[in-house]
Amino acid sequence: MWSETGQSVGGGIPQLRLETVTHSGTYSFDEGLVYGALPGIASEPRVEDRAQFLRSYAQIYVEEEIRAEAMARNIGSFSRFLEMAASESGGTPNYNKLSMESGVSAPTIKAYFSVLEDTLVIERVEPYLKNAKKRILQTPRYFFFDLGVRNALARLPLTPDLVQAQKGILFEHAVVLELIRRCRALRKDYRVCFWRTSNGLEVDCVVDCGAMVIPIEIKSARRVALSELRGLRAFLEDYSDVAPHGYVVTMGDRPEALAENITALPWRMI
Repeated sequence: MWSETGQSVGGGIPQLRLETVTHSGTYSFDEGLVYGALPGIASEPRVEDRAQFLRSYAQIYVEEEIRAEAMARNIGSFSRFLEMAASESGGTPNYNKLSMESGVSAPTIKAYFSVLEDTLVIERVEPYLKNAKKRILQTPRYFFFDLGVRNALARLPLTPDLVQAQKGILFEHAVVLELIRRCRALRKDYRVCFWRTSNGLEVDCVVDCGAMVIPIEIKSARRVALSELRGLRAFLEDYSDVAPHGYVVTMGDRPEALAENITALPWRMI
């Protein structure tokens, strides 16, 4: 987690506060977007060794061991499925599209996702459905458990240029994974969900704390205008009884009050 790599100052969202255990880290946030957060990667100073380790991990463990677990006899088709699934990590999978492009039937694709979930290679994020006042889309989202592994499986270049090429995707992925890990580390019965309506309103993360929920939008910009937060504002209006405050996680330097009930927070202050 960010508190373990010296990147977090925390405290911006009281319910998710976690004590920082490392105050002086050498592993940067941008490096984490490319190479992920596996401990062996974060402590490896040589960039070329990081890339080689991730490529080997993706090929030897994920492609071979997980393929054996899935009993996938067609190595090429399973490898293509993994590459496409990694490329679309963070979204809701289109089974028919994946089937057509990988040459594997849609039911088999669904089974592959189940195996990846069972072996902890992907995180399943469910939609928030409690007391819905609008029609909510119910297909879950999937996130590969580590950004470096995701990037390696997607056959992306493991270089700093990747951050600029996929800044929004990588930033959202990193924040969602941090929130999932944070909830587990706090040892509380929190769930990370998302919210998306049939007419396009969306909130990237909804942390369900039980008696209350924390809606969190994720924007890779340094500053965000209130007009860009239609989904977050709609959620706060619909769920005002359990969601008193919403947040926007940005790549800015300081917190900013965007409305009485919406605060923009730099990622390191979550």
